Amino acid sequence: MTVCVRVGLPEHAHLVTAKIGCFLAANGDHLAGPSREVFLQPPDLDRMHEAVVEIQFPIQAMGC
Repeated sequence: MTVCVRVGLPEHAHLVTAKIGCFLAANGDHLAGPSREVFLQPPDLDRMHEAVVEIQFPIQAMGC
């Protein structure tokens, strides 16, 4: 499992996903299932920029 935490607007989530993709490619790993998000600080409509989300990606090393 690789995990990252992002703070901010949901429309910026693709930036984190791209970084995870680069990390996996650099290490020769690949996704092993769907990702999930855990809201550590749930979004508030008036303060969406303060949302804190942990994104979890199950991974499998190549050749395993």
